[in-house]
Amino acid sequence: MAYIAGFAGAVIMILGTLITGLAYIGPEGERYSPFNHYVSELGHTEDSELATLFNIALILSSLCLGVFKFGVALRFEGWFRRLLAVGAVVVGGFGLLVGVLPMNVSDAHFIVAAIFFITDMFYVAAFSVYVGFTGQNALPRWLAWAGIPMVLSSLVFLITALVDIARGENAMTQAASARADFLLITTTEWLVIIMLMVWVVIVSLHLRASE
Repeated sequence: MAYIAGFAGAVIMILGTLITGLAYIGPEGERYSPFNHYVSELGHTEDSELATLFNIALILSSLCLGVFKFGVALRFEGWFRRLLAVGAVVVGGFGLLVGVLPMNVSDAHFIVAAIFFITDMFYVAAFSVYVGFTGQNALPRWLAWAGIPMVLSSLVFLITALVDIARGENAMTQAASARADFLLITTTEWLVIIMLMVWVVIVSLHLRASE
């Protein structure tokens, strides 16, 4: 039952981030804000009080959401089923690795995080396009709309990240006092996570209702 894994993954992720974020007190005594702090900073083993909780939540959530996305793939047939199935394994695996390799423990964290975001965007985009524009009858076409906010926020986040890299800018290495109150890159990163959870819950609700 894919929808159970979907609900579980969303709940674990939401609770993990909320609890860790509320307990977070940065190296300069600052409170956590999604408007100028990255998601990964919640898993920083030296700066985040509940980093272990967050990283475990990220690992468990990634496992659940990987199972959910694999279950969604099985609703389809042929090449598209295989495409989404592979995507589910990749997204789940790299999401898990983000939690296993915190940002201050391994430089590989940033590579696996990038692969996670890119693969997840393509998964939801492929789902939305296929459900919305083909003659498939596995899922109703209106579900295609549920993925659009996640895909658009992912595009803005990834483009912003590329622009920052091209400019040699990296807010993650800046002290909190040196950061602006609002950073597009951190805000859109959080928006990606929020919209992903919304998509997961909407699809899970439909799967539950259809069984």
